[in-house]
Amino acid sequence: MLFTDLKSDGVTQYDVLNFFVAAIETGYLSRRLEYILMDNAKTHCAEDTFETMMRIFDAHGVTPIFLPTYSSEFNLCELVFAVAKMFLQSYRNFLFQPKEPILG
Repeated sequence: MLFTDLKSDGVTQYDVLNFFVAAIETGYLSRRLEYILMDNAKTHCAEDTFETMMRIFDAHGVTPIFLPTYSSEFNLCELVFAVAKMFLQSYRNFLFQPKEPILG
């Protein structure tokens, strides 16, 4: 099961807090012994919302696990982007070469 909140603009620390509150209110994070894996992004550790988020997690049995700083090898998004980048670099000439000469 995947719980998402897609945004077209930037994400603030309040968006992150509201996301977790919505996940708990809808029952997505209602089970005990839940774990949330987060990196150390400013929106996850913002001074204004961090304590509130930790209290909410604690009250609902959710344990946050923070990745070490600069540990892209543990971040799934970084791994996916690395594979996509390798693919695009490998096939760049094939994908972007014109079929006919532009200037003849």
